Amino acid sequence: QAVQALQGARAGDIAAVGSARATTEELFLFNRLARQVLGASLVDCVPRQGEADYLLLDADRNPNGRGASLTGAAAQPLGSQLGAIAGGVREGRIKALLVLGEDLTKCGIGPELLAQLEVLVVIDILPNATVTAAQVVLPGVSFAEKRGSFINAQGRVQRLNPAIQPLGEARPEWQILAALLRSLDPAEDYSTLEGVFAQLAQEHPALAGLSLSRIGDQGIQLNAEAVASVAAG
Repeated sequence: QAVQALQGARAGDIAAVGSARATTEELFLFNRLARQVLGASLVDCVPRQGEADYLLLDADRNPNGRGASLTGAAAQPLGSQLGAIAGGVREGRIKALLVLGEDLTKCGIGPELLAQLEVLVVIDILPNATVTAAQVVLPGVSFAEKRGSFINAQGRVQRLNPAIQPLGEARPEWQILAALLRSLDPAEDYSTLEGVFAQLAQEHPALAGLSLSRIGDQGIQLNAEAVASVAAG
């Protein structure tokens, strides 16, 4: 159903909003799906800002803002395209939205705008107003139920491992995104998380030479040049 709905949307009519709380692998696949396969021109992630304490808390309260920038899943600055997406829906230019792990009603795209959409496909783990408005909801999992990597504000790549197994029909978001990609374009075939990271490292010089196994339990600190390139997206 999700594939049929997304196939029915024309490239210029679709936009995508992701989450900088997702893993780098998920954001990589999300960006490929949105931009390269679906042809979305407006793709962004939701910002979360707070006060930095210059010790433990960064002003960017998203755990993977750097990963979102690196993969191209976020605009520069992060969140700056959300107004354009809302305006496109309001004016009828955007008729389809793909949403990963965010409630858009909390960032300027209210229920009245979501009701205007012809297609709304959502991947999420909890009920919210965006999930309620969707035609198709695909159940993802929490951080405690999946593998992957994050890049923190200091440019340290860190590995995530599951503590518990997913329940019911829920599955890690990278698997959902990989299945959508494969169904829409058989050439986009990602069967393992290691394969996703390998492609990610091949396309983005900041991660060149890395693999999930090499990251290890303590993570790997990127050099200053790589950190700067990640911050710039």
